[in-house]
Amino acid sequence: MRALIKEDFKKTFTEVDAILAPSTPTTALKLGEFEHYAFFGEMMDVLCEPAAVAGIPAINFPAGLDTQGLPIGLQLMGPYFQEKNILNLSHQYEKETNFFDVVKKGFQKYK
Repeated sequence: MRALIKEDFKKTFTEVDAILAPSTPTTALKLGEFEHYAFFGEMMDVLCEPAAVAGIPAINFPAGLDTQGLPIGLQLMGPYFQEKNILNLSHQYEKETNFFDVVKKGFQKYK
C-alpha cells in the first residue's frame, strides 16, 4: 500500500509543484471537547497520514479561524527532497497573510 501511495504522489508532482490541503477533517474542537469522541485522535490525523506514509516533506500551519474563533489548519506537501520549497512557501504564506493575528486570536480563545 505504501508503494502505491508513493507512486501516486510521484505522479502528482510531475503535474504540480505542491499540494495544499486541510490538516484535519474538522476545525479544532474546544478545550476538553475531544473527551466526548472516542476515536478523536484516529480521525483527526487521517489527512496527514498519506504524506507521512509516503515520506514526502509537509508542513502544517494555522490558516484562519472558523465562526467560533477556533483554528483551521492547512498542510502544504511537496516532492521528495524539496523541503526548502515547502518551507519557503509556508514562510511566504506567513508574510502575505494575517498569520500572526490568527495565532494570537487562537491562543486568546484557549485562555
